[in-house]
Amino acid sequence: MQKSTAKLVIALLTLAWLVTGCATVQSKVTVFHKLPALSEGKTIAILPVDKDNEDSLEFKSHAAHIADRLNSKGYRVVDASEKPDYYAFVAYWIDKGKPYSYRLPMYVQTGGGMTYHSGTVTTPTGPKTFSGYTYSVPTYALISSRESGVKFTKRLLVDIVEGKPYRDDKTAKVYEGKVVTSDSSEILSQTVPFMIDAMFADFPGKSGKTHTVTAPLNER
Repeated sequence: MQKSTAKLVIALLTLAWLVTGCATVQSKVTVFHKLPALSEGKTIAILPVDKDNEDSLEFKSHAAHIADRLNSKGYRVVDASEKPDYYAFVAYWIDKGKPYSYRLPMYVQTGGGMTYHSGTVTTPTGPKTFSGYTYSVPTYALISSRESGVKFTKRLLVDIVEGKPYRDDKTAKVYEGKVVTSDSSEILSQTVPFMIDAMFADFPGKSGKTHTVTAPLNER
């Protein structure tokens, strides 16, 4: 087999392994803000956009995750009753899913290589058995493997507003963060932690920029 063909086989096999054996979560993060780079110990409360989630254990779990990330950035997360400097409003949702289908090209060996032989031959002194290996140049064929399924798009939204204007029934927004990702899991709660990590990895980040964050599924 020529070297170029060998390299192609290795590349295709590697691609197949990546597709089937190393799943990742890829998130697109978009941020607009006017927050300072350093928090200077500002206080912040985390609230759901949907008030029906105030008593949700799932929301409280995600809020605790966000609190850890904010604390690591120098903010002090407090209860909303403590009149914080900021309020962070959080929402997350999933769509109904869209079907997908694609073909993955692969080379498979169709012949050649090492072959084992054994048998019996008749000789003037009687039957004799034999066994051994022979080698011939391998041959390959290009095939395609069809992959299909359903992709679900998931979104995480975090808006941060100044505390005093909000308590005066006004809005002074200082941060808008959005994360969009898609995968084959219809369970939203499994993906939200990855989206939180993606949003707060470089918080508050560069305003007006969109960047992609990729993380392996086995990271959590």
